[in-house]
Amino acid sequence: MKAQFIIDKSTREIIRIDHCKGSVHDYKLFLDNKEYYDYDTHFLADSGYQGMENIYENSYTPYKKPPKMELTDFQKEVNKALSSERINVEHVIRSVKIFRIFSGVYRNRRRKFELRLNIIAAIHNLKLKAS
Repeated sequence: MKAQFIIDKSTREIIRIDHCKGSVHDYKLFLDNKEYYDYDTHFLADSGYQGMENIYENSYTPYKKPPKMELTDFQKEVNKALSSERINVEHVIRSVKIFRIFSGVYRNRRRKFELRLNIIAAIHNLKLKAS
């Protein structure tokens, strides 16, 4: 099972979860659900979403190292700034992984996977509001 989280950067709340069966590339999962996203939304994505900036002008992905070349100093600075902005997203993903739903093969009923993810997201969001 594969899951994708859309997280509000300022509040660190999980605002949307998309999922699918099997091994699917991150960008393909995003494209399959792109009708749910507004074109004015700012996306900070990891390198698995290369090409997103062709669809959404307000999306930012790190520069990839060209073959047999190095990144320029400017590209390195942009990648560092993007990773420092995305660290809060990684912390949210870590808090979801504490529930160990992604730690191995998902052996429960597949139709309940979305329900369990939504419950975990609700618990995460509730903990944020309580603190």
